[in-house]
Amino acid sequence: MFKDEQWLNEHKEFLTKTERELLTQLDTMIAMKGSSSIDFDKVKTSSIEERFNHIFDDLEELIEGQKKELLRLKESVRQTLSKN
Repeated sequence: MFKDEQWLNEHKEFLTKTERELLTQLDTMIAMKGSSSIDFDKVKTSSIEERFNHIFDDLEELIEGQKKELLRLKESVRQTLSKN
């Protein structure tokens, strides 16, 4: 995340306040989700198939959440660019 924060600090003038806030929120959400997304105790006690499903279900959920936020950011940037 450090590179992203560094990029944001160096190029924030290209983004609106809302876009900067959204990126900050995304970083926070990703950090929080990344630290607690997989229940390793559950994975250890599950069958191989259950572990496989659990891990990939969690990954898909993370990706879907990130995709939704990315699409919101894309729309926000699109609206900002169309105003110029």
